[in-house]
Amino acid sequence: MKLNRGLSGCYFRFQNSETKKWENWCFEDLPEEKQDEYMNDRNEEWIRGLVKILANTINEIADQFDIISPAKS
Repeated sequence: MKLNRGLSGCYFRFQNSETKKWENWCFEDLPEEKQDEYMNDRNEEWIRGLVKILANTINEIADQFDIISPAKS
């Protein structure tokens, strides 16, 4: 199971298969099948919003740790 890091702040209720408890997990920490399930009935605007939040999170992490893709070096 993925680590529950909570980086993006996009929380969803998720039943942890290990503890059987309902917990708040960020989208990026959910298993892929749960990510698909949560996106299935969403409209394009909702998905665009999620992608923008995830993109901002990636950029914030890269800025904090001065990360640049090897292709851009």
